Amino acid sequence: MTSVQIAQLSQETLVKEFFEKSEGNWHSQRRYYTLTPDVATKEMTSIITVEFLEQGCPQLIKLAKAHSLENETALVCGSYVGWESKSIENNRKISKGSTIFGVLGNILYRDRGFATPKPVKAAYSMTNPQGVIRWK
Repeated sequence: MTSVQIAQLSQETLVKEFFEKSEGNWHSQRRYYTLTPDVATKEMTSIITVEFLEQGCPQLIKLAKAHSLENETALVCGSYVGWESKSIENNRKISKGSTIFGVLGNILYRDRGFATPKPVKAAYSMTNPQGVIRWK
């Protein structure tokens, strides 16, 4: 095994552990400020659902196909993230959606981008499964 393969395996192991530990239901509360004085501060709350995805599951096979990967079961693991966000002031639903992440080596695949419905991918690095994934 080459040093590059060992590094990729290490990254995959770390991100797999991170995704496994992230599984569950989460609550996020945040505030949005603008520099425009006539725009009010927005306070939001979100319910976030995270599910760990095993290699070969239907969601990861679909993601591999969307990225035209030769091997449909190549993604070693992944995560489903769903959310529903509401305004705290009036309890009005602002946003609802979901996304799928998949991992192969040091590449993180996603079924859609932040500003595009098209599949996207990015290199990542991770040094600790307790920490944050850095995008490159």
